[in-house]
This record gives sequence, structure tokens and C-alpha cells, in this order.
Amino acid sequence: MNNRNQPVQAVKAMDIQARVCPQGHVYLYVGHTCLFLRQEEFLDVAQIVHAVESHLLEDVTEMASEQLPNERSH
Repeated sequence: MNNRNQPVQAVKAMDIQARVCPQGHVYLYVGHTCLFLRQEEFLDVAQIVHAVESHLLEDVTEMASEQLPNERSH
């Protein structure tokens, strides 16, 4: 079965899909825009996205922990 045309992952709210061809090329669709990446390039992008995600989650955790003591004092 050739599932090359099936999305690897789709985020419907943002209309993001990624498709991988048998040669390892990745087609990243964001809305109507398609970005062609070799596997190595995609992995570099994925590392950057993961690093930004970690940074944003740390900020959210820090903000939540800073707000908790203030809410308890009221």
C-alpha cells in the first residue's frame, strides 16, 4: 500500500499538514503554501520548533507560578 498521499499529521485549526515521500522528502503545507524540504532540513526545522515550544512552555509555567502567590494573598 502506498500511503505517500496521506498526511503524516494535520492540524485542522491552522490547516497544517506534512507529507513524506518514499525518498524522505517532506512537503509541509501551511494553508495554500507548500514548503519542500529534504529530510535533514526538516529535522533542523523540527529541532527549532521544539526549542521554541520548550521556551514558550517554560514562560507559561513561570508566569503561572508567579501568579499563584499573588492570587492567594487576596
